Amino acid sequence: MAACLWTAAEMIGQAMQMPQLASLLRVHAWLLVLQGLQSPAMAIVLKNLDLQRRVTMDLIRRVIEATAIITLALWLRSVWALLLGQMVGMCVGSLLSYWVAPFRPRLSLYRPACDYFLHYGKQLNVATLCIFGVMSGGELVIGRVLGQEALGFYQIALAIPLLLGVRVTVLIHQISMPTYALLQQDRLGVARVFELQMGLVGLIFIPLAAGVAVLAPVIVPLAFGPQWLAIVDPLRMLCVYVVFAGYSSVMTALHYGANRPDLQMKSWGAQFLFYAVVIVPLTKGFGLTGAALALVASYAVGVLLQSMGTRSLMGTAVHATFWSVGRSALLAGFLAGIILLMSETTANLPAGWVLVSTCLGALGLYGWYLWSMEVPRLKFLWEHR
Repeated sequence: MAACLWTAAEMIGQAMQMPQLASLLRVHAWLLVLQGLQSPAMAIVLKNLDLQRRVTMDLIRRVIEATAIITLALWLRSVWALLLGQMVGMCVGSLLSYWVAPFRPRLSLYRPACDYFLHYGKQLNVATLCIFGVMSGGELVIGRVLGQEALGFYQIALAIPLLLGVRVTVLIHQISMPTYALLQQDRLGVARVFELQMGLVGLIFIPLAAGVAVLAPVIVPLAFGPQWLAIVDPLRMLCVYVVFAGYSSVMTALHYGANRPDLQMKSWGAQFLFYAVVIVPLTKGFGLTGAALALVASYAVGVLLQSMGTRSLMGTAVHATFWSVGRSALLAGFLAGIILLMSETTANLPAGWVLVSTCLGALGLYGWYLWSMEVPRLKFLWEHR
């Protein structure tokens, strides 16, 4: 991957009409090399759910990386500070990984292990490439079609959902996959853990996404300034993406933990093809909002396909889980639709107060639903896990 990125750096810079991007991509290619030098035994640490050592390593790396970025930013005052700071953090993380998970590299050609690695790794790599295409392909299209300024707006709009929720999904995946692997033979236990995690995602992500979407016109100027108000509509659209990404992370962990990477390869492959078809026309037709809509629509397709894969894997044991998810999504979608219709009214003072009252009423109704139905169900699952 690093070699491909290094080779294609010039072409990517020209395609995005940003010649200075080539040198940044070539340095970024070394980050992939440094990440690949981490101790392979880190997988065993995660499998054994030894989270204390993993969290300690991540905390030390993050602190050193943040210190390096701030120091270099004060000195260089350019984008190179961020890139070089990340490189320092990656070097520290790779070194610390051998302290957390000792490993002595040696040549091994154990045939069964190699065959398993090639089979599992092939499907995992295809899924990873499709994920990269979905998450980064839109930036290439936006930079080419709408220009550098629009690309900057899109990246800021996408950064807020990534900061609020998607980083959490990475942690969910890292913890959940070894848990599902340990419970492979306990079908009832897997079903309970899956239902609990899907319920927690809805309990946390849906109110968070709805709150950010409603308050986006207030959050954006306060956090970034009034010159960034153009990202309000794409940001609202990308809040839906956060919810889909949360549900997707749980099902991804289930599929990999159950040793079924083929389910992920098929769903992400179809999601990438759908995204590749819709991203250009939606971006040309609706600008940044269209680009955000393409990402959300592709995740909706991906979550639907992953749900079908989960149904084939778990059978009727997941019916209650999907019913709960669907019920929450329908209620949230209905309330969000009401708020959206109210926001299209004229921007005079009475209409503004009506919109605020509608938002508060919708949040109150959804909060009542969570407290009266979802919280007791999740509490029961937690107490009988």
